[in-house]
Amino acid sequence: MEPMTRRSHPLSRQEIKEIMRMPVPIFRKWIMTYSMTVYNLGIDDCREILHDEFGFGDKRIQRFMERLKEKHQKILNGDEAGDDGKNTAGRG
Repeated sequence: MEPMTRRSHPLSRQEIKEIMRMPVPIFRKWIMTYSMTVYNLGIDDCREILHDEFGFGDKRIQRFMERLKEKHQKILNGDEAGDDGKNTAGRG
């Protein structure tokens, strides 16, 4: 991934100035919406790559999504690594 530059930055200077002037509650709502949008775009890219480049079918992609949701839930519940202390790198 290329580093973000002024040219590739998704927000204009004017938009950044408007964001900086937002009251905190409105900014929190904006940042959550923006973050979820970026996250969902990334997930869509992952699904497409897994399908197109690695031949994952619908069932396998669904298993990936379920595992990702499990990992996120564990992290939200306080398990920093999201793996209950288990090393899952060698999982088959």
